[in-house]
Amino acid sequence: MKLKTYKQAVEFLNSHILSTRDVVFPGELGLKRTKYLLLLLDNPQNSMKVVHIAGTSGKGSTAYLLSLLLKKSGKKTGLHISPYILDLRERMQINNTFIPQKKLTEYLSQIIPAIKKCTESRFGAPTYFEILTALTFYVFKNEQVEYAVVETGLGGTYDATNAVTVKNKFVVLTRIGKDHTKILGNTLQKIASQKAGIIHYKNSVITLRQSDRINDVFKKSALKKKANIVFFDPKIYVKNIELQKTGFCFLFLQNTNEWVRVALLLNGLYQIENSSMALFSFFQLAKRDGIVIQKNILKVFESAYFPGRFEKVLKKGKEYILDAAHNPQKMRSFLASLKIAYPKKKFHFVVAFKKGKDIFQMLDLITPFAKTLTVTSFFNDTQDLVHLSADTKMIEGYLRKKQFKNFCVSPSLRHALKNNNQTAKNPIVITGSIYLLGEWYGLN
Repeated sequence: MKLKTYKQAVEFLNSHILSTRDVVFPGELGLKRTKYLLLLLDNPQNSMKVVHIAGTSGKGSTAYLLSLLLKKSGKKTGLHISPYILDLRERMQINNTFIPQKKLTEYLSQIIPAIKKCTESRFGAPTYFEILTALTFYVFKNEQVEYAVVETGLGGTYDATNAVTVKNKFVVLTRIGKDHTKILGNTLQKIASQKAGIIHYKNSVITLRQSDRINDVFKKSALKKKANIVFFDPKIYVKNIELQKTGFCFLFLQNTNEWVRVALLLNGLYQIENSSMALFSFFQLAKRDGIVIQKNILKVFESAYFPGRFEKVLKKGKEYILDAAHNPQKMRSFLASLKIAYPKKKFHFVVAFKKGKDIFQMLDLITPFAKTLTVTSFFNDTQDLVHLSADTKMIEGYLRKKQFKNFCVSPSLRHALKNNNQTAKNPIVITGSIYLLGEWYGLN
């Protein structure tokens, strides 16, 4: 099968999206299927140095910032993040640039025979996410990427990206919290164990120092795989945090007694943890691999832009704040940043949440900051699964029970924004799901 246009490529990929009735996490079978598909492609995932990143919060930003640091160091760098907001090519960037549509179409055409062979095998048809993962590694290999910074999708142990088996893999584990509990487990230890599943034999591992129960899981996982593990503690490496007009800045302990100033364009208090984690990981990787650290390496943070993370947008005289917070941990961090940036201010919230999330806890966090609250919906059928938003009537019932009166229900984001544009004087905050933010970008 020869794909002639980018539209045909997208349609081919979309034909492998699971419908709502077929959605079952493939688990070990999915990983085995991905490994087989990659084997048919001559294991492109093992042809480069891989930085593999897992965690509940911060892994996307950390991956992006690490890719910038590697690119600035003169390394041809691939970046895989998941999910994307608007363009599927966000999942396979090279030096932080999308590959041309024509080239992606050609590469996808080249791997279709392998996809068909996999489909006819005992493993069955690969999913959208599995195909995109294989395609990403295939693209990186053919484009001669030296380093691939790879964010996991769901979990770690059975994630399709865990098909990487090179011994020199560099693992980064970010903050752990409760999310996807039906799949990953209902305790932090179980979730941490799933995330730590990306640690393989003799890998180098950097992990954020967290609670003892999480740290112990990571230690045991590393010991079992004879991996070298280093814990990063922001309390030791970060000091003098300040909020300036362009964003947060802080001092970072680069060497034993040398503090360097880091200025962020990225907003959000949580980006201090992510950027310092990326910086610490980069220095450890540079030391391991002999990467020459450029004198102006910290400049990358002054222009780093990652959409949907405490993003401020001025549109037609209205101020919007966009954040993809989709679990209580992320929401708590986002709202803490909101409080610092806008002390004593309340906001017009427009929210929608994906089904299965801890919605009530997130609402409890939001309502003290809300002048008004508009509850809306989204429907996304262009990614790995069909993503549906939670029932607005259920949310309405909960808000009434909590006696929060300043809310309304809107049938669509477009309708919600139209109403808020007529009345809003305070900033309009759009949050609750990356898929809701995707709709916002699509409208603007």
